[in-house]
Amino acid sequence: MLTENRSAFLTALRSGEFTQIVGEWLSNDRPKCCCAGGVAINLSGSAQEMGVSRSGSEIVMSFLNVDEHFVVELICMNDEGKTFGQIADWVEGKWADG
Repeated sequence: MLTENRSAFLTALRSGEFTQIVGEWLSNDRPKCCCAGGVAINLSGSAQEMGVSRSGSEIVMSFLNVDEHFVVELICMNDEGKTFGQIADWVEGKWADG
């Protein structure tokens, strides 16, 4: 199901507004540089909580209403070099299926 948060996530992945990086959720010294999950963290407004009260995975799971397996898939695709557009296409297909 495509919720408001999920729709915002797909739009952000395809927007070109974020620079994709590998190996970390967010870049502390470069705003809007992140992995696919980091985009969700940015959109959630919860980046300051990461590592303090919640993990990056917990923030992504809560914001997108997904399970840990889904987050692991995002991490793997990102770190294997899939583009944000390719990841968005995969995510959209998953959400359309169920």
